[in-house]
Amino acid sequence: MKKVLFSIMSLVSALCLGQEGRVGVNTTDPKTTMDVRGKTNALGVSLATDITGLQAPRLTREELTNKGELLYGTDQSGALVYITDVTAGTASGQRINMTTSGYYYFNGSVWVKIGAGSPAPEINLYKDDGTLTNNRTVTQNGNSLAITGTNQRTVFSPNAGISQEALASSTTGLANIIITSPDRNSNGTVSRLSLQSFPESNAQVFAGLDASTLDVGSNATTNPVPLRFLTSSGSGALGTEKARIGADGRMGIGVTIPSELLDVNGNVRFRSVPTATALATGDEFLVLSSNGTAKKITNPAASSIVDAQNGLTKTPSNFVELGGDLTRTTTVSNLSATNTMKFTGTGINAFSVDGTTFSVDADANRIGIGTAAPTQALDVRGNINVENANAGVVVNSTDSTPSRLVLTRSNGGVNLAANDEIGRINFNGRRNGAVATLSTILSTYEGNGTTNLTGYEFYNSGILTTPSLVLRSTGNLGVGVVSPSEKLDVNGNIKFSGALMPNNDPGTNFQILKSTGSDSPPVWSPDVNTLGNGAGRVSSANGVSTTITPCNTSAANKNVTLIRVFSNLDGLNNGLYLELLVTTGANTGVQELHNLRFNGGTTTADTSTAGTWTYNLGNGIFRVILSGTNRPFTVRFEGASFAGNIVYECLR
Repeated sequence: MKKVLFSIMSLVSALCLGQEGRVGVNTTDPKTTMDVRGKTNALGVSLATDITGLQAPRLTREELTNKGELLYGTDQSGALVYITDVTAGTASGQRINMTTSGYYYFNGSVWVKIGAGSPAPEINLYKDDGTLTNNRTVTQNGNSLAITGTNQRTVFSPNAGISQEALASSTTGLANIIITSPDRNSNGTVSRLSLQSFPESNAQVFAGLDASTLDVGSNATTNPVPLRFLTSSGSGALGTEKARIGADGRMGIGVTIPSELLDVNGNVRFRSVPTATALATGDEFLVLSSNGTAKKITNPAASSIVDAQNGLTKTPSNFVELGGDLTRTTTVSNLSATNTMKFTGTGINAFSVDGTTFSVDADANRIGIGTAAPTQALDVRGNINVENANAGVVVNSTDSTPSRLVLTRSNGGVNLAANDEIGRINFNGRRNGAVATLSTILSTYEGNGTTNLTGYEFYNSGILTTPSLVLRSTGNLGVGVVSPSEKLDVNGNIKFSGALMPNNDPGTNFQILKSTGSDSPPVWSPDVNTLGNGAGRVSSANGVSTTITPCNTSAANKNVTLIRVFSNLDGLNNGLYLELLVTTGANTGVQELHNLRFNGGTTTADTSTAGTWTYNLGNGIFRVILSGTNRPFTVRFEGASFAGNIVYECLR
């Protein structure tokens, strides 16, 4: 024990050996307050067997952690330890830098590691990462702080705030600030907000990548804060408000205090509005009240509104236009003397339906059907059907010009050829359950393409093969004859109910027309060549005829008979005259003399109650007029004294 104490005392004495209050270990000449040197030989060279060194207190990070945060303070600044193990304990608080084994010194706040074989590292903002241990304030003192990258720089101005600037050397000239939030849905994409500015181009703010919305507005303010939209007119002018969204959610365009959810001071235009093919019941229409506020009207039925889809549009000049596809029946009702529908305008084809189907020439006041350029007040290019219970067409000329009904065949610009039909008028009627043409009047062309020769053909009984009556360009009228050779050419019988008057001569009874040759009118002549041909001639003896019964069996004229005497008619036969003896009902008669000579001399006829010789018609033809019907009579020569036969014939 004594030896140990002595050794310690000797060591302390040696250690304390020094000069001027300095302590030297293994040196008698300490250079500092505490000068520790290793053992050396006589030459001052460190001994190879000397374990030279100065050991600080050794402990693990766990042991230092267990000492807490209050044991070391500013009074322990400069304390030196050596951490042998960092597997336990915490690298936090004063031990924030204690992540590896080694020497650490306490700077009054945290333990700072001492570099191996080098001075304690200097923490430099320009090259080192670091951790703020307390609040720090950077006073710019009127100076800007700029952090410059390859293409951009961030400038902290002492007066203008923070700015992000693109460098002039940047290839894009883009200046942008990107705010990023981490991926939280494990899709590997962050959410980002970008503020970008391009040179002489767009400045924009947008949400990108995994962001879901971009909110722009105000929040948690003490006063109502509207969202204002300002624009500048350029040339350095300050921006002025053009629109805002008020704190109450109302948006005003051109107005600073909007009174409605959308308040627009000015006109509104909608572009690219989706179209629909038809209106439906329940569709709603937007209208403006007198003060400009909007309201909606619900369509009660799909056909209640007329619009561009079913035919009605309106031009910017407030004219109504009919257009589009008419998809349903449209009725215009309640038209009256006060509720009229008028179409006004000028120009040819000012109003039309389906091209030339119907056209109005508003300049010349004409209507065209089948043409867009009508030449008359009503110009129809096609057939016309006039149908009514009492249908009719009235052509009325209101001045001195006569009315006209004109049928024209232009023939496509080619001259007519012979027998071409110019026009026709059909007379139709219903028979056999259907309407058909029953008779027709045709006008036919009979010229050579340069003349005006025309004719007419009349057809009846619905037959258009052979005309019943024709009137040719020669003036010849044919009845039953297609090509009449005379002014009247009749194929069939003729019945006259009035007088037949050639050369205005009605003729007398029992005369016939006698031809006077070609191109000359006929004349009336006694019927000598056709009345009687010798058949039925009777010969009487001794100049007295047998009793003659009137041969006219007409119920109205049985008292009129024509007879012809064939013998002894030279008028020179002893100067005798024919006598007429009429028998009465008692088989008696009165002899009536008629002084007619056969050479043509005549006297006034004698008459009696029994009968009369009248009219020597020439060539022995006499007409006997009896006072009664069916009264027989005889003919004889005067006095019945002539010996010879009388040959006579009852003509009718």
